Amino acid sequence: MSESIDAGAEEILIRADRRVLKTLSPHARCVVLVLRLLGSEEISVADLEARIESFGFKCSRLDEIIDMLSYYDMLECRETLCRLSSAGRELSGALNEFLHALRRLVYGAVRGSIDEDMVASSLVATFASTLGLIESYVEEPSMMPLYLPLHLYIAGISTVVLAQLARVSASVLDVVKRFWLD
Repeated sequence: MSESIDAGAEEILIRADRRVLKTLSPHARCVVLVLRLLGSEEISVADLEARIESFGFKCSRLDEIIDMLSYYDMLECRETLCRLSSAGRELSGALNEFLHALRRLVYGAVRGSIDEDMVASSLVATFASTLGLIESYVEEPSMMPLYLPLHLYIAGISTVVLAQLARVSASVLDVVKRFWLD
């Protein structure tokens, strides 16, 4: 029983991730994937490209994305090897922390042990991303090519996951409605 619940939860997460990545522009998709797939250890650009392709996508302008992320001090590259800088690890860590919280939400809903705070937390994360994007634009408009793709991904995957969960658990939709009405 637990295996089928876990498989159901993973299916929700995979479908939401794929759906949102497909709707992003090629540029935005590549930014998100690079930040999700790179770590503190150097890997070759060819290996990074293979990891991206393992998700079912291609980044035809990967070199441009790497240059942009390097310009914003998110990546450290030498020759054909790249890794996340400390700022890049911080941004990637925040994205992965958000995805981990979303994973806990999905597992809780599928197992029938979801609480209102878990749903509200997902909604607050999306709102915080919007607020962060606006603040970043006011303070440093040149960073928009970096932050906008992340915001679109966060808002998109949160919305898709909550929509899918609302089909599994009526309490999810009730919490979402109450959150926006209160």
